[in-house]
Amino acid sequence: LRLQIAAGLVGPEADAPVVRQYSDLDGLPCILILCEKGKMGDTFPPSLRYYDLRLRYISSCNERAATEQDLGRAFRYHDPTVAGTAELPTILVSQQLHSALM
Repeated sequence: LRLQIAAGLVGPEADAPVVRQYSDLDGLPCILILCEKGKMGDTFPPSLRYYDLRLRYISSCNERAATEQDLGRAFRYHDPTVAGTAELPTILVSQQLHSALM
């Protein structure tokens, strides 16, 4: 949204879609970089293909609840009437997180 405002792309005359929430990114080719800004209830679009947690847990996995919350953001409700909602993203994790979860 900040890039859209800086480029003057927000408003009824804009050709680019207005993005106000993560789910508005559905179907748009983009790379979303989220740095410690995730909140409970965030919903990522069904077109999300990769969820990279390697840097978040590069050295350790101290709190299991926080880790489960991070992993949970990659999952979503399956709606059989909406194409693409059954395919979940690939989650990339560090070796340390993988070892802690196993």
